[in-house]
Amino acid sequence: MGMTFNYNISLSGLNAARYALKVTQNNVANVNTEGYARQRVNLSPQGTLLGGGVESQIGSGVIADKVQRIKDDLLIQQVRNYGTRVSYFQTMGEGMSNIESILGELGDGSITDTMQGFFNSWEELSKFPNENSYRKQVVTAGEQFAFKLNSADKDLKTFRGELDNKISVDIQNANSLIKQIADVNDEIKNTNSLEPNALLDKRDYYLEQLSRIGDVKIVSNSKDSNLVDVQLGGMTVVSGTEAQSIQGLYNQQEDKWVLAVGNVPMRLTEGSVLANLEVRNTYIPETQKKLDELSGVVIKEVNALHSSGYALDGSTGHDFFVGTNASTITVDSTIKANTDLVSISDTLGESGNAGIARKLSDLQNNGIMPSGRNPVEDWTGFVVSFGQTLNGVNDNTEVYQNVWNDLNTSKQSVQGVDIDEELAKLMQYEKFYQSNAKVLKAIDGVFESLLNMV
Repeated sequence: MGMTFNYNISLSGLNAARYALKVTQNNVANVNTEGYARQRVNLSPQGTLLGGGVESQIGSGVIADKVQRIKDDLLIQQVRNYGTRVSYFQTMGEGMSNIESILGELGDGSITDTMQGFFNSWEELSKFPNENSYRKQVVTAGEQFAFKLNSADKDLKTFRGELDNKISVDIQNANSLIKQIADVNDEIKNTNSLEPNALLDKRDYYLEQLSRIGDVKIVSNSKDSNLVDVQLGGMTVVSGTEAQSIQGLYNQQEDKWVLAVGNVPMRLTEGSVLANLEVRNTYIPETQKKLDELSGVVIKEVNALHSSGYALDGSTGHDFFVGTNASTITVDSTIKANTDLVSISDTLGESGNAGIARKLSDLQNNGIMPSGRNPVEDWTGFVVSFGQTLNGVNDNTEVYQNVWNDLNTSKQSVQGVDIDEELAKLMQYEKFYQSNAKVLKAIDGVFESLLNMV
């Protein structure tokens, strides 16, 4: 009995070393696996055998009672939270930068440039009212200004369509992740393992990916503590093994997307999908509204003056522009075909009179916009304000990205695999195994000597 007991102590050591080696082997294999939390074997001394005297004071070996994931739940949650914020501001910055590029105010040939060029062309024509080349220049400048407005409006609508696709992709990705989390919950529920570490890693990975899309809140499942419920935008999307899909509801009347779960609107506060929704539902419409406002005022004011003037043939009542907004503004086709109809004289029969041309030129300095400012000031004010908002978004992206980087580094230092540390443990556990094997060999030798003495 005593010799069997001695064998069992060393055999328990061999088993413990074997488990430790397998865990280290698994850590090394997963050194580059995203979302993997390194593991370690928790060893505990086995209790003593029944008996008295010294025998009752000696342990009966070692037991590997748990393979533990090394992680910090607080760090994991903080990485998720700041990842959501980074994703929101990063996506918002990308969307707003696209709008800024569409407006093209940072380069030559911007709306501001073509608008000033248009008004300045009237001033040049006022100096040479009977020169056909200057009349043609007015028409060309008007076409360039109108084309710039047309293009900006068209590009914004195209970008809006691209955002519709991005929002649809975000919804699909979110629903896929939601289902995967519920499926992992189901696997955890049905597993025989007390510590299903690989499944827990997978679930944490999916949760982190979902947190990039929207603000995630984790709640312990009331029926099974090993499972988690997940809220996204204030709505429960995972309840144990059950998943709820997100729907994208399009309000055609308001031309807006709303996300909902079971027809109840979500209350998203951060994440990529909210950023895309805000760019699509707010920033694009505001920019289009400003373009339409600028176009509408210029069309109205230019036509009011131009139609009151007299063309070279003495006719009057000609509108210079046709259309009502940024998508439809263009120079009237009859004027493009016959520049003699450019009406700049304020007195019938005075072809050399350029009173209307000077007034048209002065429009760029008149407070004709609803804001009370002139067209150039009003438009550049909008562009500058938009740029300042974008700068604020980019600043927030940088701040939160730096915090996220620090938190993620801390998280990885806790749960990430350090290959040098694992190789050192490999040597340690190898010696652990060899030492127990030597003890077994020694016991075997003692046992053989005793048999030879009989």
